[in-house]
Amino acid sequence: MSYYGLAHKGKVTVIKRQNIRSKLLLINIAGTLISMLIAAVLWISFDIDNASTHFEQRFASQIEWVARNAAIAVSEQNVGEIRNLLSALQADPAILSAKILNSERTELASITFRSNDTGLTILSAKLSQNSGFQNTPIRLDDQIIGSLEIRYDTGEIQQTLAARLSFAFIVILLAIAIGSPLLFRLQGMITLPLKRLSELTQRVTQSKDYSLRGEEGYPDEVGQLTKNFNAMLDLIQQRDINLEETVRERTDQLAETNKALEHHISERKKSEQAQREFESRFEQAFLNAPIGMALVDRHQRIIRFNRSFEKFLERHNEERMYLRDFLSVRSFNIVSNSFGSLVREKKSFECEASCFSINGKPLSAVLSFSVVDYGDDNFQYAVLQVQDITESKRMSEKLAFQASHDVLTGLANRRRLKDELSTVSHDSEAYPFTLCIMDLDQFKIVNDTCGHMAGDELLRQVARILQDNVRPQDLVVRLGGDEFALLLQNCDRDRAAKVTEKVRETIEQFNFVWEGQTFRIGASIGVVIVSQKNVNFSELMQQADAACYVAKDQGRNRAHIIDDEDIEVSHRQGEMRWVQRIHDAIENNRFMLYTQVVIDLSGNQPRNRFEILLRLKDVETGNIIPPGAFMPAAERYSLMEKIDTWVVSALIAELQSNPGLRNNQQRYWVNLSGLSLGSKNFLQFLDRSIRECELPEGMINFEITETAVMRNVAEASKIMLSLKTLGCQFALDDFGSGMSSFGYLKNLPVDFIKIDGMFVRDIIKDEVDLIFVKSIIDIAASMNIKTVAEFVESEDVCETLRTLGADFGQGYHLGKPQPLLQSALAQNRSAFNQPEPMRASGT
Repeated sequence: MSYYGLAHKGKVTVIKRQNIRSKLLLINIAGTLISMLIAAVLWISFDIDNASTHFEQRFASQIEWVARNAAIAVSEQNVGEIRNLLSALQADPAILSAKILNSERTELASITFRSNDTGLTILSAKLSQNSGFQNTPIRLDDQIIGSLEIRYDTGEIQQTLAARLSFAFIVILLAIAIGSPLLFRLQGMITLPLKRLSELTQRVTQSKDYSLRGEEGYPDEVGQLTKNFNAMLDLIQQRDINLEETVRERTDQLAETNKALEHHISERKKSEQAQREFESRFEQAFLNAPIGMALVDRHQRIIRFNRSFEKFLERHNEERMYLRDFLSVRSFNIVSNSFGSLVREKKSFECEASCFSINGKPLSAVLSFSVVDYGDDNFQYAVLQVQDITESKRMSEKLAFQASHDVLTGLANRRRLKDELSTVSHDSEAYPFTLCIMDLDQFKIVNDTCGHMAGDELLRQVARILQDNVRPQDLVVRLGGDEFALLLQNCDRDRAAKVTEKVRETIEQFNFVWEGQTFRIGASIGVVIVSQKNVNFSELMQQADAACYVAKDQGRNRAHIIDDEDIEVSHRQGEMRWVQRIHDAIENNRFMLYTQVVIDLSGNQPRNRFEILLRLKDVETGNIIPPGAFMPAAERYSLMEKIDTWVVSALIAELQSNPGLRNNQQRYWVNLSGLSLGSKNFLQFLDRSIRECELPEGMINFEITETAVMRNVAEASKIMLSLKTLGCQFALDDFGSGMSSFGYLKNLPVDFIKIDGMFVRDIIKDEVDLIFVKSIIDIAASMNIKTVAEFVESEDVCETLRTLGADFGQGYHLGKPQPLLQSALAQNRSAFNQPEPMRASGT
């Protein structure tokens, strides 16, 4: 090997000339590197395609599952159920947010999920900022009733790409590290004969000893060259014999050697040019890298940095700068400790740091330090990579705030309340604490009169009132709609009474003005004092809700504090527990249809008229629960429409699948609640079900209570006339219980009236009841309306009703309630011996 010098800024740099062995090593490494890069690209492409397919299949299956299961909840506008279904999507970290809209594009429920991907590499974190959007229709009975909108994050695919790139990069580095020594040895086998031949040439030149010979045992070009060199020496020895021939041969050999030398020089120039181009590309890649990069020496001084780094810190490359110049004190201490290990042990590290620009602008970044290793123990410099996460961190903090706060008022939301309750319940210093739930009275008037913009402004002003009337450590929460909550720490009963009364009075005295109109509102507040640890969030909320309902029932605009023996709250909680059992019964078909026969008192008609009754089967005990246990809760919490829908659907299904229930022209009477009659959706369902059931006309008929009709006689009459066109008949149930029964009877197209049982029960011994029942029968007969007497419990009552002219009778004496499927087999059987503990008629 030889050396040559280059002058650079007054200094002489000595560069070692490369030998053939080094060139061959570089060529082989370059070939291996290119092959592995091609293989890595093919492998990564295949793997990313598989990951994308899996991601799409998984995502599609979840969307399909939610859309399918949300159909009923959307049709019923059950926001709670919809939120439960949306919450199931939280298990998939790729889903950012989801919302469900009805067919009018009105949002029913939405949910936003907080990202949990904290382990992304720098590249994947950069790429995962892209998101996708999916809109899936929600169908029920082949009709689109709504849509599911999903916004999802494609960062999972980018993370897979980043992971595969990192793995391929490591494999290539390992291949080079392992293969280079091996190639170096193998190439030594080729270059060793050349080296020996070169040494032989030098010895011959220096010693002029032409008797020396090279080894001719190599069966390749090198061996041939050695053989030729030996022949040349032979010719030199024989120069006296054939001088001219030797000179000619040597001239030819010199010409070939010159040609090979020219080729070698040309190849070397090409290699040097390629090296310069590689260094230039590396320089450009460093300067134009999309992330900040810098070189750091052992003294933590920034030797050089690229344009992204310069833009991030708003500094110029000429400035002298150390790590401490742009890191916060805390971040610098962390980085400085790890940097010491980096210098001593060459251990790379990564950390999140708080930075600031030259103008003092706060920044956040992920710093990655790695060592440039030259194969010796000397530390040269470290490569610093800076990933700017200022915006992403700001967005994360914003999302975290939005996840725990109400968008409209800025107050804490239900999730924050649940977390705070969990914390407070384990903190002994917070006891006793108080939970208040508050509903605004007369809020709907503002919304209906001035619109939702006015309602939103009113909610914002109420939120400020609540914040102004509690301590800083207390929590004010908006639960939704016009419902708020207060969590008061270290608050006993006396203080809770003072705070809630102050809040109530402030709201009562508050005048809300909108576009010249002034409104006054009130607040119904339910208060729960908690003095024991580890309370259950759901139970506590139920207690507070129940107390709030009691405050409303007692006249509104007041606070009700729960006592240990609070009967009203216990009753309210019992009703609320029935709500869940009713939902469960509807979803799992735990309701049972019973019938009670309606008998023709004249004895001329067969026993073919039945009133449909409802019972609930207790899953735990197997007991049959009468309607009086659960109907009050169903009416209070607006579940009657769902129950009536279930009854009609179940009756039609039983009649269609059991021919025995359709013999002898049976007539079945179904009770409808007033709430169902006021529902447009239910009436459309009823009309569609009667038209499509293909049952004999008049088989399904309906009973409507007098109190339900009194709400709107004109509307009830319109509904009855519409269903009568389908062959349905109507009976007016509990007739006589209203104050003006006869006054509106002539305006209703009813076919039967059912005389309230409270007049029939004592008809024998109470003359007033006798006269009243007689008058009802006579007036109905004059209007060509049939009468049905309820609560017929003895033969004497039955005979008296026949004498008075009643058409039909219903009661335990004539027939007791029994399951629907047994009624077809027991129409002519005698009445049951044991009476039920309550009235069996009615839904």
